[in-house]
Amino acid sequence: MSIFHGRIKAVMVMYLISLYFDDHSTALFDSYQKMIEKQTQQFFLSQKNIPIHMTLATVHDHDEQVIFDALNEVISQCRAGIIEMTFIGSFARNTLFLAPIYNEYLHHLSTVINQQIDTIEGQRKENRYLPFHWQPHITLARKLDEQQLVMAFQTLTMLFQPFQTKITRIALSCTKPYRDLYTWNLEDN
Repeated sequence: MSIFHGRIKAVMVMYLISLYFDDHSTALFDSYQKMIEKQTQQFFLSQKNIPIHMTLATVHDHDEQVIFDALNEVISQCRAGIIEMTFIGSFARNTLFLAPIYNEYLHHLSTVINQQIDTIEGQRKENRYLPFHWQPHITLARKLDEQQLVMAFQTLTMLFQPFQTKITRIALSCTKPYRDLYTWNLEDN
């Protein structure tokens, strides 16, 4: 609990289960992000030290050790996998992202992780990260105004060509500030 303006305010902690990519793809995503920042002068993700990642699921208001214990066995059985980055999109007219085809590999990860989160007593999740409700994506720019979004879209359109990337790690992270708490390296099949 924290005190805010004389009232007691509950502090909500959000944990993310995130996917990370091979070094080559991460460098490519990072170069896209830097070029967009240069064109738009919007540095939200860099200023907040938010790394290139794809959020797979969320859990609110739990002890991180409880979450780790629930996820460790199932994530330890997950393997690295290939996804196809194919399109550019935007959310809420202020966020630009790249998205993959929602393939069997992503669906499997989403399903097994969310089923395991469901075993945590009193868990709360974001509906937008549930299987069949989730739009897998990698955010490259946030907090854009309308003009910046157009500039970012134009910049990315000139740079982006569809490609394959490999998911090599899964992390349990927390927000505000963003930081990875635990990381699982995924082995090849």
